[in-house]
Amino acid sequence: MEFLFRQSYKHCHTTTLPPTTNNLQKHYPTIKFTLKINNKTMIQNEFYEGVLYQIEYKPELSNSDYTQHKVYHIKTDDEDYPHARKAIASIMETELNYKQGEIWSKGQWQLKNKQEPSMVNGLHVYYEFAYNEELDVYVYTFVRPYDD
Repeated sequence: MEFLFRQSYKHCHTTTLPPTTNNLQKHYPTIKFTLKINNKTMIQNEFYEGVLYQIEYKPELSNSDYTQHKVYHIKTDDEDYPHARKAIASIMETELNYKQGEIWSKGQWQLKNKQEPSMVNGLHVYYEFAYNEELDVYVYTFVRPYDD
């Protein structure tokens, strides 16, 4: 089976992948498939521990005024909420060019700011995570607090 995949933003490669999911995960732990329309990414597919996550940025739900909110809808067959949250948080840190663990959850952000109030903690980036039953998607919101 052949796939076109990107190892970096500048290079595209075609490779023959092993036939099973276990081999696929062992040889290629993160594989990206991106659908682009007019040079704008619409839907991006990511695998995490062999499970497919379809990520779609929702600019109409996002804002860049003062505190920035970037909203993403993620479709997956992963019905295990804690596993999906961990997987999506990891995938999104990579996609947003952060190191693993650098983007705090909203709960962690609130706790840090209560226990150790500071400008550094107050302006730290965090994410909100929820499941929308009506749309059948996980909603990941990246938040960058504003310093006024």
